[in-house]
Amino acid sequence: MKWKFWEREPVPSPLVSAENIDLRDLIYFDVERVASIYSQLRGGLVREIQDAVESTGELRGSLTVDAKLLKTEHGSTVAERVSRLESKVFHHDLLVRVEDDLSARGLLLDLHESMVPDNADQARHRITARPYVRSEGLVVIDDYSGLQSIARNFNSLAAFIQRCGLSNFEQSDAYRELTEIVSSLERNASTAKGPERQQARDELRANQEALAALRQAAAPLNTVDQWLIDGIIAWIDAFLTDHIALRVFPFEELPEFSIFAKLKRDCFTDDGLSSARYAYGSRPNVKLTVLGLVTSLPPVAPMDRDPRSTAPTSDVLTEQQTFGKAFESIFDALDGLEQFSRWSDHYPNAGIYPLAVYRSIRRQ
Repeated sequence: MKWKFWEREPVPSPLVSAENIDLRDLIYFDVERVASIYSQLRGGLVREIQDAVESTGELRGSLTVDAKLLKTEHGSTVAERVSRLESKVFHHDLLVRVEDDLSARGLLLDLHESMVPDNADQARHRITARPYVRSEGLVVIDDYSGLQSIARNFNSLAAFIQRCGLSNFEQSDAYRELTEIVSSLERNASTAKGPERQQARDELRANQEALAALRQAAAPLNTVDQWLIDGIIAWIDAFLTDHIALRVFPFEELPEFSIFAKLKRDCFTDDGLSSARYAYGSRPNVKLTVLGLVTSLPPVAPMDRDPRSTAPTSDVLTEQQTFGKAFESIFDALDGLEQFSRWSDHYPNAGIYPLAVYRSIRRQ
């Protein structure tokens, strides 16, 4: 059986041109949320978006191949690979359209180094002016599932690192010389008699202690108490399960101001978070851009916004009401504990629901 693929000319998006387009390395994209926003802006997810997938850069060259050759070494067919490419084309096109629409309607605020505010208060005030924000800056990505895995294996990893360092030390001339001295003293101590025997033993003990001290100094074993490891694992299980935290610092001159967000693992492009972290690291040294909906503007002073606090109360409660109050108290206590896990959620920072994270590559 033969398969035929035809080449098509790419059709550019009507919203961008060769003069103003930025290349984007799309790292994270919440396609369902972005599609929902676009459908509301345009009164429905119009057919042209689907057409764009079919007409832009499908990379289907004019070649003929045997069906048996369509299987790759990783088990994916050409059709699957083309499908993934179409998804990427769709994602990039949809992202550009939504950003342009939000900007044209005055719903999007840009934060970047070219507009540095005088202080963090001013930066925070700017965010209150628009529901959506696009911010470029240095970022920090913390994967708490990864931290949990490291915590479980920390002492074993520390012992392995210590043993590697000790192995290198054991190959040194100083170590070999000292071990030969200790071996010689052991032979002398075993054959010595009378007063000389005790003297030989004392000399042997002193050199053995010196050898042990050198081994410890060359490769110290830095372990953590098991209670601390268990506590970290339990805390992540309770409050930070599968939590991937993102912080963006738009202004290097104002490190006290940042934008924080929680990323969804299944919204990372390509092979997921592992590929992004391998490419950029958990502390990227190039600036990334995040697009999102502003969801949290912590006040200067903590405020009690629990609507139950204004509900009328009665001195006489039914059994049902008493039971409900007990559970409300439990939730209040747990909420207080959970606040310890939201260390970025404080003034003057701002929280967002992230829609996309990417690197902008601009023309020089």
